[in-house]
Amino acid sequence: MIGIDAALNSFSAAVVDRLMKAIWAAAMWLLRTAFALMDSVGGFRAVQRWSTPPGAHRPPPLSTPSGPP
Repeated sequence: MIGIDAALNSFSAAVVDRLMKAIWAAAMWLLRTAFALMDSVGGFRAVQRWSTPPGAHRPPPLSTPSGPP
C-alpha cells in the first residue's frame, strides 16, 4: 500500500509537471505573437532567417546519383 507521503509526492509532481507545460506553451505563444507583431510592423521578416539575402546567389541543388552505388 502506498503511503500518504508517496501519494502527495506523486500528486505534487504531476501538478508541477502540468504547470511547467502550461508555462512553456504560454511562453511559446507569447514569442510567436511578438515575432508576428514585429514582422507586421518592421521592414524585415524575422521568421525567414534562412532565406538568401537580395542579390545573393543560391548554391545549385544537390544532385542525386542516378545509378547503382
